[in-house]
Amino acid sequence: MFNSSNVSRLTLPNFILVGAARAGSTFLYNTLIQHPDVFLPPRKELQYFSAKLEARQHLAQPFDAVEYARFFAAGAGKKAVGEMSPNYMYTEWSARMIASALSEVKLLFVLRDPVERAYSHYWHNIGRSYKHIRKRKETLSFEQALDREAERLRNGSYEDRLFYSYQDRGFYMRQIARFVERFPREQMRFILFDELQRDPVSVIDELCDFLGIERMALGELPDKHHATIPKYLALHRALTRMRMRAVNAPPPFSKVSRRAARVLKKIIWSLPRTTEYPPMRPETETRLRALFRESNAELAAFLNLDRVLWDES
Repeated sequence: MFNSSNVSRLTLPNFILVGAARAGSTFLYNTLIQHPDVFLPPRKELQYFSAKLEARQHLAQPFDAVEYARFFAAGAGKKAVGEMSPNYMYTEWSARMIASALSEVKLLFVLRDPVERAYSHYWHNIGRSYKHIRKRKETLSFEQALDREAERLRNGSYEDRLFYSYQDRGFYMRQIARFVERFPREQMRFILFDELQRDPVSVIDELCDFLGIERMALGELPDKHHATIPKYLALHRALTRMRMRAVNAPPPFSKVSRRAARVLKKIIWSLPRTTEYPPMRPETETRLRALFRESNAELAAFLNLDRVLWDES
């Protein structure tokens, strides 16, 4: 628990959306932040209990309540104070640290068809890789990335595991189990992404009930978040490689190269982007459906559903 004499005076979250990534958290953030009794930090994903505490996870007191509370100071007096960091569900130590720091916090899980989630994650990475100069990029095809995933996760850094975990993130029950071990079921709310898409008003109503706030008078709902990808991917790749060479050029060429890099950046940003990515290959979808079938059945049993989840075979 908190090691601070001032903890009772701090404003700390009473709900956290912990996952899954690529499953509608941006839509929920943009909706709930409009509620007069809800406070969410301006930065959607704090990742405090994942990335922030990665280096401190083995310490006896890794958590600093005062440090964390700074994100929520403006929410003093609100009925529902929360954060949304979808990597918490996947990060191995997050459940333990959240339970130690916020034992009474309510937890939100939004779960998406893991096949669709994996493909969305891949194209999100493609979009990020070619929209910015990044340390890690996705340069493989989706099928190659699936084949190389185990190696990438085994040999990579924590950030690599977050970036390349297309399949691994889809085994929901092994992630949920870490929270079930530490929190009572009544503090958890599970939302299916399919239902959020089909009937967002009912889902938001039930979520407000769970958070103990008045139901929202929903007007026009915020647009669902769609990642953009380069429309002409080969051209983006070529220009990005040129820009990378310019950025990393050694003296005496660095001054001219920096100018070239700025010009290339403007060109890259001016090229058209799209939210539409190509359909998944049927044989790849079949492969992934088989991979997740047992895990999905375990999840359906855990949620007491009398139907099969996401099995389109």
